[in-house]
Amino acid sequence: LWTIQNLVSSSQKATDILMSQKMMKNCLFVLNNSADSELKHESVQCLDLLIEKNLSKLDVDEKEEIGMSVLNYIRKYNHDHISLQLLHRLLNLNAWTLSLEKTRDLVTILCQHLIDRSSSNTSDDLIHFTIRILIIIFKADPHLLEKFLEDLINQNVKLSGIINETVKIPKFFNFSKNLIQFVALVYTSTDPVAIKYNL
Repeated sequence: LWTIQNLVSSSQKATDILMSQKMMKNCLFVLNNSADSELKHESVQCLDLLIEKNLSKLDVDEKEEIGMSVLNYIRKYNHDHISLQLLHRLLNLNAWTLSLEKTRDLVTILCQHLIDRSSSNTSDDLIHFTIRILIIIFKADPHLLEKFLEDLINQNVKLSGIINETVKIPKFFNFSKNLIQFVALVYTSTDPVAIKYNL
C-alpha cells in the first residue's frame, strides 16, 4: 500500500494504470475486511490519493461505496484525519450526499473532536476537517445543527470555549474563514435549541 501511494503521487499515468487494475476496489476491500488497523489506515491514504486524481471518473455506485466505507471507518477509528480529509473531499465536490440516518452519529463524533481539543492531543488537521465537514452538514440539513448543540448542552460545553481552543491552533489563519462560517451558522440559526443555547 505504501508503494502504491508513491506510484499514485508520481504521475497520472501510473495512477491510470493502477485504476485499470481495479486498485480502488482492492483498497476498499482492505478497508472493509482487514482486521489490521494500520492496513486500514494505509488503504484510506491510498483511496484519498486515488480519488483526488480520479473522482470525475467514478460512477454514482462507486462513490456511494467509498463514502459508506469511509464513514464506517470513521465510526471505529475516528481520530484519523486522513479519513476526514477524504470524506470532506467527497462532500465538498458533491460526489456523495449524507442522509440524516448516515449523519447523526457522525455529528456526535465530530462534536466530540471539538470537545476533546482542550484535553487531548487532537491534531490540528483533525480539527480543521471536523469544522469544514460540520459546515457542509449544517448547510445541508439545519436540523443537524440542533443535534450538535444538544451534544454540547448534554456535556455542559460552551461553544466559546471550543472557539478559544481552536484559535490557538498554529495553522489557525489557514482556516479562519471556515471557523467564521461555522460560528455564523450557529449564532444566526433560528432553531429553538440554537436560540436557547445562544442565550
